[in-house]
Amino acid sequence: MRKLVIAGLLLAVVLIAAACGGDDGSGNSGAMNEGHDNGMGAMGDVPGEVADESDADRTIKVEALDELAFDPESLSVEAGEVVTFEITNDGQVVHEFVLGDETFQESHEEDMTGGHGDEMGHMENGITLGPGESGSLTWRFTESGEILFGCHVRGHYEGGMVGSIVVG
Repeated sequence: MRKLVIAGLLLAVVLIAAACGGDDGSGNSGAMNEGHDNGMGAMGDVPGEVADESDADRTIKVEALDELAFDPESLSVEAGEVVTFEITNDGQVVHEFVLGDETFQESHEEDMTGGHGDEMGHMENGITLGPGESGSLTWRFTESGEILFGCHVRGHYEGGMVGSIVVG
């Protein structure tokens, strides 16, 4: 009986740690990366993978605007292409640039509006920029389809701060 109680307590501790987004040893908090395995799942999909900037086939400049828009708001790339996005926050508030399918974007939106704050933490498929900041994200597009890019600072995504990338 005593072994059963101890096993139950250990299981409870593991479940609580997982639910709280404990550190997985990778340096990334679990809460911001759960479900991100580049495969379909409850969190959605992030088609492609992070790539090295030296492998980029081209660079695309994107501006994040306080009018809750990106410029440009739609892009086209080819499957297999490696693109470096140079994102500039031309606004006076924090903005994100996060890649993912619609399900991923909706899930991340729920996370952000559900009390996780206005900064996404570390995610390999996105970047957070303060007012006037610039940064880059290099991504290898591995499959055809549509990928969205969005900003999930409170009220931005629902206000229309989302764009699309058609991968041909």
